[in-house]
Amino acid sequence: MAVDSGISGEYCIFGSQECTTGEALGQYSLVLLFVSLFAVTTLHQVYNRCIGKASFDEKRTTQHAGSAWLHFFINSVAAVPFVLSLAFRTSNFKVFHPVQVPYLQLVGGILVVFHVLLFIYVHISMGKSWSAKPESKDDHALVKTGLFALARHPMYANWIWTSISIFLATLNWLIAVTWLFFWACVVLDRVPKEERILYDLFKEDYLQYRTEVGAMGPRWICCYAQWPQDPSGQFAPKEPKEEEKNQPAEVSEVTPADVGGIV
Repeated sequence: MAVDSGISGEYCIFGSQECTTGEALGQYSLVLLFVSLFAVTTLHQVYNRCIGKASFDEKRTTQHAGSAWLHFFINSVAAVPFVLSLAFRTSNFKVFHPVQVPYLQLVGGILVVFHVLLFIYVHISMGKSWSAKPESKDDHALVKTGLFALARHPMYANWIWTSISIFLATLNWLIAVTWLFFWACVVLDRVPKEERILYDLFKEDYLQYRTEVGAMGPRWICCYAQWPQDPSGQFAPKEPKEEEKNQPAEVSEVTPADVGGIV
């Protein structure tokens, strides 16, 4: 069956003005993405619990990441536009899905699958250090190899880039923009918290890592510049106060008893 051949509209689950094989495959790549996102996250969480690596420092986590319920609320609200764009089958409307290019949509679907594979690879790389929400784990490790040599937060960077692939797979700008909006909200909420946790755990080692690797990708990519720029002010070296700068250094008085003790 040709990629541009027409098929029954029921195969284009997110809607279409004229369903083709290429469009249906592009849309089903999104289904694979959703299933993989849920399955891999769940399995990794279960695995960490089974091997006893799910415990975390509640005090440190609360100090740097705040309420887990607030984190859940922000993510849930941010996901609503994306879910609605799919539920209402917006690809039925030309204003959201103005053109159909089946071969391009097939390429977009293949790229979505590639992003799913990157997502799985990052999970494997993080191993026991991964958690579903920002946490200061009891057995935390600073991963700096693989994709982490290109970005301090490669999983988030991967999902941001996926918005382009989703647009190509669906040629629906609303679906792509709402996906990008969701992950932008996640990144803005989670990255500063995770940065504070990692600095608290690894101190100078993490500072060095920050200077070498951008938060969301290589520094030559302008939209992924070094960010966040010291979100809490804790990464900068502590400058002495003005009165401390002008205060003369204390000179300890040496007494005869001290001299006698040294001799």
